[in-house]
Amino acid sequence: MNAKQFCDWQTAGGTDDVMRLVDCRERADLLWCAIGGIAVNRWAKEPVVTQDVDFVVATDAVERATRALEDAGFRADHQPWSIHFKGRSQVVLQLSTEAFCGEFASRAVPANVHGILMRVASLHDTLRQAARMGRHDPAAIPFASAAATGDPVGQSPLTVLRPR
Repeated sequence: MNAKQFCDWQTAGGTDDVMRLVDCRERADLLWCAIGGIAVNRWAKEPVVTQDVDFVVATDAVERATRALEDAGFRADHQPWSIHFKGRSQVVLQLSTEAFCGEFASRAVPANVHGILMRVASLHDTLRQAARMGRHDPAAIPFASAAATGDPVGQSPLTVLRPR
């Protein structure tokens, strides 16, 4: 079983929804990136499977991003700090509208996450978000050892991490 098949099995068909998300973002030519657990997969030593896909778009593109996903068949549910989209699987796509994440997309890096090519938050931004969410314990962040190396924003993966 390859990574994409494993993810699909864990999320009851979520791979298709994630691939449709990526396709919508790219076809609409939106500046975007995955954050949270999906971004962790770019930097982590071991893969993490999650049933939500957190992502951000450029602040001025939230309405366009919402419309594109709705046009692709996703149902939108507006929350105070995010917009949740539900497709055909158990995966929930969560568009963060928090100002804190507003510039993450401009520093995104390409990644192969569970066999799906996408853009993810830089290591620096992924660590900042994890710290903001209260994950200060290095054991709670499987890639925290990278922070000690001083990896600047936008650098390639560190040797202490398994490249994806």
